[in-house]
Amino acid sequence: MDKLKVLVVDDDPMVRETLYEMLTRFAGCYTETAKSGKEGLEKIQNDDFNVVFTDLTMPEMNGIDLIKEAK
Repeated sequence: MDKLKVLVVDDDPMVRETLYEMLTRFAGCYTETAKSGKEGLEKIQNDDFNVVFTDLTMPEMNGIDLIKEAK
């Protein structure tokens, strides 16, 4: 089975880095990160992800709007 491709979107660098490490090192996922909803949306539009973890409250574009736009 191929590795799950995961996108982590969060404006808090500590949360991004922690989730990245956990998903990559311990779960064996291929993981990318984005520091804003806008950056996350660009990555989603340019690539396919199996799972998106997103913060709900971020400047510019919140997590709900990100998911609505990505859908």
